[in-house]
Amino acid sequence: MTQHNATVPIVGVGASAGGLAAFTELLQHLDSATGMALVLVQHLDAKHPSTLADALQNATAMPVSTARDGLLVEPNHVYVIPHDASLRVAAGRLVVEPRLESPTHLP
Repeated sequence: MTQHNATVPIVGVGASAGGLAAFTELLQHLDSATGMALVLVQHLDAKHPSTLADALQNATAMPVSTARDGLLVEPNHVYVIPHDASLRVAAGRLVVEPRLESPTHLP
């Protein structure tokens, strides 16, 4: 992975559990060379692994991956929240933390 300028625009997009169609449509209509990084946060069941990254890979030419802690955010990439985690960005890197057990988890 290459280092990049810390001024990469990061766009966060949130959706409910039924947001696959909206994410797909967004990625299909976005140029794959925007210079932006997209971080997709969907309200997911913590007990069921997510296939969101795999489902979205065919919607765009950009690489789509499940967020991993410490991963450097790169332009023209899509990052998807893991099913059992909270996600934030700090100093140009993804910070993936264990999801707190709460009946009202708000991603």
